[in-house]
Amino acid sequence: DPNRKSTPLAAGYVDSPAHVDWILNDSGMLDKFCARCPVFVRSYGAPPSLTLTDPTKPKSRGMLLKALLEVKMLIVRAITQIRFSGETLLSEQQFAAFEELMLYVYQDCCPGGVDVQCDSMDASRDALKTLVVGGTPPAAAGTCLKLERLHSVLTTTLRHLASSSASLKEAAALSESPLEAQQGAIDGLMQHLKRLAQETEIQLQGGDLKRQKVNDEAEG
Repeated sequence: DPNRKSTPLAAGYVDSPAHVDWILNDSGMLDKFCARCPVFVRSYGAPPSLTLTDPTKPKSRGMLLKALLEVKMLIVRAITQIRFSGETLLSEQQFAAFEELMLYVYQDCCPGGVDVQCDSMDASRDALKTLVVGGTPPAAAGTCLKLERLHSVLTTTLRHLASSSASLKEAAALSESPLEAQQGAIDGLMQHLKRLAQETEIQLQGGDLKRQKVNDEAEG
């Protein structure tokens, strides 16, 4: 929020942090945070709050955005490493705690999953080219980026659903209870998402043709 100046460090307020109870339960961490981040000042009024030292100064918000981006990059790198090497890096108990933490990470930090937090090489190159030499209008580029992310999320979801469908079929073979309704629900959802993914891919292909036309006209 570019207009927010402070946030209450207390539960029960609409604009309190999502997990304020975690913050309040670790006072040592909060003290260290305030000591290391002079861009914030901590007040002890009613309610206690965390306030930007100089909210009117662009550098204050710039430092905050930089810090948030660096933390997010660190989280994404850690998650990626654990996903591919978790069994050798963590104990069984630690890995279970990591999977529980992932629920909060996907909700608060990486909506849509880790894989959609970064642009593809092609999208990054096109965005850089537009920034330097012009070409595709920003609105069209933004729409294309959203479609690319949507297609990526749909593809990931379909892969997970396919795995769930296979597991459910195995469970149905081992169970005495009929699971046809549940299997039908998953199959129906998969068909719907497949159609949506196909429509998104068609839109992306049309956008690529339009973008190429604009770029050709700009270069000509």
